[in-house]
Amino acid sequence: MADRRWLITGVSSGLGKALMEAVVAHGHKVVGTVRRIPDPLPAFAGAANARLVTLDVTDSASVARGVAEAAEWLGGIDVVVNNAGVGMFGVVEACSIDDFRLAMEVNYFGTVAMCQAALPHLRATRGTLINVASMAGMAAYGGTAGYAASKHAVVGLTEALHAELAPLGVRVMMTLPGGYRTDFWSARSNTIRDGLGDVYGAYPCGQVTQRSAEHVGNELGDPAKLARLMIGLVEGETLPLYLVGGADGMAVVEAHNAEIAADMERNRAVGVGTAY
Repeated sequence: MADRRWLITGVSSGLGKALMEAVVAHGHKVVGTVRRIPDPLPAFAGAANARLVTLDVTDSASVARGVAEAAEWLGGIDVVVNNAGVGMFGVVEACSIDDFRLAMEVNYFGTVAMCQAALPHLRATRGTLINVASMAGMAAYGGTAGYAASKHAVVGLTEALHAELAPLGVRVMMTLPGGYRTDFWSARSNTIRDGLGDVYGAYPCGQVTQRSAEHVGNELGDPAKLARLMIGLVEGETLPLYLVGGADGMAVVEAHNAEIAADMERNRAVGVGTAY
C-alpha cells in the first residue's frame, strides 16, 4: 500500500535516514524530524512525498509543535517511528549523573513525549507505533549502562503501550537492532567516558573507545535492509511486538533469555517458597 502517512524522528543519520529513504522510495507520504535542517539537504528532502520538520524530543513545546505540523501536512498520521536517540557509554563510575540524565532525556523521555503527542492521531487512524530500542535494551554489558538503561526503559514503555493500545486497534512494535553500519559511533551521536583506566582498563568494560573503533565499519547489519523489513511488516497483517535485528542481535538476546530461564529454573523452589 502507498497511502500510509509516516512520521519518523531522527532522520539526519543512521537507521532513521535509511528508513526515511526507503519510505520515500515506497511512495508513502512521510515527515522526518531533525533537530536542525542539515546543510546540504539530503536527497530525500526534494521528494514531493517528503518533508523535514525541526523537532527536539527533549523540548515538550517543540514536540507538540512538530507533531501538529506533521499531522497537518500529512493530513493525519498512520505510522509513528520513534528513532531519535543518543549513545552514552563508559563504566558507571566514570560517567556523571548528567550523562545518565541526557541518555534518559533523549532516548526514554523523548520517546514518551512523542508517544503522548502522537497517540491521539494514531488512535484516530488505528495506526502503528514503532519504538526503536536496541539489543542493549534486552542485555546490558559492562561499559554500556547509560545507553542500555535508557533502552531497557524504552522496552518497558513499549510493552506497556502494547497492552494499552491493542484494545484500541493501534499496533505496537519495538525494533531491537544489533550492530548496523551507520554513523552511530560518531562524536555527534555518542558520548564515551574513558575514565578510571587504571581500575577498569584491563577489562572489556574499560575499553569502549578501542572496541567501538574496531567495530565501526565491520557491523553485520545493513540499515537499508532493516528499513525495508520494517516497511514490509507495517504493510502486513500481523506485526511482532519484538523485532530483533541482525545475527548479533539475535545471539545476544537469545543468550540473555537463556540465562534468565536457567536462573529461574535453578531458583524456582526457593523463589516460590518465599510466599506466605
